[in-house]
Amino acid sequence: MDDTAALQGIVAQLEGGWNGGDGDAFAAPFAEDVDYVPVDGQHVHGRSIIAAAHRALFSGAYRGSRNQGTVESIRFLRPDVAVVRVRWHLRFTPPGGQPQEADARNTLVCTKADDRWEIAAFQNTPFDPRMSRVRAEDVSAEMQRGA
Repeated sequence: MDDTAALQGIVAQLEGGWNGGDGDAFAAPFAEDVDYVPVDGQHVHGRSIIAAAHRALFSGAYRGSRNQGTVESIRFLRPDVAVVRVRWHLRFTPPGGQPQEADARNTLVCTKADDRWEIAAFQNTPFDPRMSRVRAEDVSAEMQRGA
């Protein structure tokens, strides 16, 4: 398997773990000493904490939720280090609540050792395209005008 396919496979593992409601499977692609920043901005260090937190999420607020990831880009900084940007669309129904949907974008810094890729750092940010103030197309057009 080539490196790009392996990195896409990591995203598929995350999606499969989430959609299976399995915190351990969700955490499996993370390095043992991963740095992880979830949507609430906390900093978590370590795969075991991610697994435990997701076991709790999947037995509570996100029970039965569905999360769909789309790899937006993969950038190799070195042959053994890659930045992977993923857009996620989450569908869930909070206990006693109405069905909801949310979008997020995350950045994974992945490292490769012994022919195996893992997530060394992870940043998750809520995303609402309606709230975007600066679009890449607008910035590009402005730069071309020489402003």
